[in-house]
Amino acid sequence: MTWARQSSSILLAGLLAACGGTSGSGLFDDGSTGGSTGSGGSGAAQSTGGATGTGGAGAVTGSGGGGNVGGGPPLDCGLDGTWATFIEVGVEWESFTIRPGAGTVKQWIISEREVDGLQARDNGVACGIASPFFSTILDTWLGVDFLDAAFDSGSLPKSDLFSNLMTANALDPQIGDSFETAASPLMLGIENLDPMAAWPDINGIQPFLRDHDQDSFPGITAVPLEGTVPGAPPGTTFSDPQLDIPAGSPQANPLFMAMRVQAALRGTLVSCDPPRVEGTVVPESLDIELRNVGCLVSGSGAPCSTTQASFIDDNLPQFVPNGTSVLVSIKVPKGTSCNQVREMRFQ
Repeated sequence: MTWARQSSSILLAGLLAACGGTSGSGLFDDGSTGGSTGSGGSGAAQSTGGATGTGGAGAVTGSGGGGNVGGGPPLDCGLDGTWATFIEVGVEWESFTIRPGAGTVKQWIISEREVDGLQARDNGVACGIASPFFSTILDTWLGVDFLDAAFDSGSLPKSDLFSNLMTANALDPQIGDSFETAASPLMLGIENLDPMAAWPDINGIQPFLRDHDQDSFPGITAVPLEGTVPGAPPGTTFSDPQLDIPAGSPQANPLFMAMRVQAALRGTLVSCDPPRVEGTVVPESLDIELRNVGCLVSGSGAPCSTTQASFIDDNLPQFVPNGTSVLVSIKVPKGTSCNQVREMRFQ
């Protein structure tokens, strides 16, 4: 999970990963579902986490079969129950200090769905978020990891997502039946902010901050990536983000962040063994908003000053959707954990 294992309402947050092992090119090509590492041009690498893959222009593709968690018996095709969802959205980015690039933001979700007539309500929580790493004008490579422990803690807030069902009989859905959700926000690291309110600046967001990963720091903690940068020249390694532009400036590790992601989804029931929905994110509905609300200085562990935290915040990547996306949602047994969702093959 990178800059952010970010993944939204429970959609995405980021939209906004987990496991895998083989290499490939593009979404699902390697059969993995974990946060994938990738290679690309300057500033255009994919997200990191487990399996490897190649970057590109941030387009996402893929579909295929699916299976029950633990290989259990087939589930009925009813739309209610527990659902595991994977979403990947193609994005582009740049900022004053970040080179332009493209990649994908990914999110894993677990939700409980209730059906009432031709409407459904999902109540769910993010199980993992991954987003691209990137290069800067200082020729450094940056990325962050949102740790699995935060998503497995049970402390992250749940969100509701409402759907309109296009079916002759919601109690007996058929392959080909479809749905579309309203755009709904998922917030991580903040609470009680009006979903329709303008995204606050670093000062205005302070009253809404919450320690959702329960580590005694505000927001949700992001740890800078370490080690070799996949796809970069030999010897290229990740750096902690600098707290000012001049070479040799102090660096930050970790970062404390808040995010709000909103998106509408549309999809179609494509299988009943197990029940499986495939679809996309409605492009015009997607909005990914980030805020760095604090950090610690690398090495010393001292709290970053307001100026230093603001420097990170002012130079976060601004993700712009490029119109490509993949949604896969599979019905799973009740009690399925976030760890199991991240390990699932959504191919």
